[in-house]
Amino acid sequence: NQVIAMDINTFGKYSAGIWLTDEESSDFEKDYVPLLAATINNAVAKAEISLSDLKMIIPHNVNLISWSKLAKYIDYPLSSIYLANVSKYGHCFGADILINYTDIQNKKLFKKGDYYLMATVGLGATFAAAVLQY
Repeated sequence: NQVIAMDINTFGKYSAGIWLTDEESSDFEKDYVPLLAATINNAVAKAEISLSDLKMIIPHNVNLISWSKLAKYIDYPLSSIYLANVSKYGHCFGADILINYTDIQNKKLFKKGDYYLMATVGLGATFAAAVLQY
């Protein structure tokens, strides 16, 4: 696997994390999908490919609703976002993507040359996406 490109953005106005005010929480909820979409689109642009070149997005397991909204927002097939483990394990913080990647490897879902993207959001709020090639 080779890292082709990545994009990382921290939005300090949400740095209080779980201690955000109700208004700040509401703003974060509104901004979440557009900020994640921008991060994903920036990583893909840096890789000089298009979203349609991605075999799959490997997400953190925050919830199905957020990924469904993101898929619509970026016009990417929800079926190509690996969500099999959201209901199985829930959100395992930093391990989500690694658990999902291991599952994908065990199922042999990638072939040589496939592009994929790993995406995550952390409290504080840091958004990150990396394009890799298998």
